Amino acid sequence: MTIIKGYFVTSADRDLFLSNDWMIRRDDIGSNEFKIFLQNLLKIGAFFALYQNIDEMIFNKKQKELFTESAGIFYTQDALQIQELKIYAKQALVNQTIVAIVSNWESYFSGLIQTIFNDTKFLEFSCKSENKPKFQQIMARMKIEKEFNEMSCKQEKKFDNFQFGTYIIEQRRINFQNVNKIAKIMNCFDININALSKKIKPDFWEDINKLVITRQIIVHEQDHTVDGRSLFRNVKTGKNNIISDVYTMENLLEFSITMHKIINRVDLILFSEYEI
Repeated sequence: MTIIKGYFVTSADRDLFLSNDWMIRRDDIGSNEFKIFLQNLLKIGAFFALYQNIDEMIFNKKQKELFTESAGIFYTQDALQIQELKIYAKQALVNQTIVAIVSNWESYFSGLIQTIFNDTKFLEFSCKSENKPKFQQIMARMKIEKEFNEMSCKQEKKFDNFQFGTYIIEQRRINFQNVNKIAKIMNCFDININALSKKIKPDFWEDINKLVITRQIIVHEQDHTVDGRSLFRNVKTGKNNIISDVYTMENLLEFSITMHKIINRVDLILFSEYEI
């Protein structure tokens, strides 16, 4: 008998294994990548908790001095200035929550690919003559076939400590900020993540794409207004909003919960183990 994981085979094979009751184990917590994903969700949860407390915050002298030191702005006990600090704090938390959510999405799929292509048993299984055509198709779709062939030849087709997944990540062969690229990669493993996500939340795929764009604005652009982007334009006024006008912590929390459900489903499909 051979023990394999879900990412070794097609969706038809997985359905066959399930119908024959061949699934032997699925850790309740999931893969190591999923555990890391959950740990990051806990950190994101801290942003939601902090946001709820901002209105009750009282900035003491020492705390206001931090604003003076960092921005060269002097704050008094004036109520309007204190309110301004709270607005800045809310905007900062919204922005950093967006960055953290997108980073968590990216890092899960990055870790997933690294694990799969570092898996010696997966590589040995995939390079068997009966499995090789599908494996070559996967590598061609991911545009990593040439590197794999060159590196495997150097190691004489021996996959112990091959670490091809690490190579993919370190050489940035895949842009995990491109949600369509992630969809194509999941298709290689017979997962239609777009369709899967729509079953959970119909507009999730559009939402994650929009959130990735927003993250790029936060990280790479000085002005966090979404100027000139029809994606973020206020349909009532025709004006462009700042990011904290477009997103609230409430809808980011809802998004995070939905993302958790989708990642959990992907993890279940790919990392369940079967005895065949």
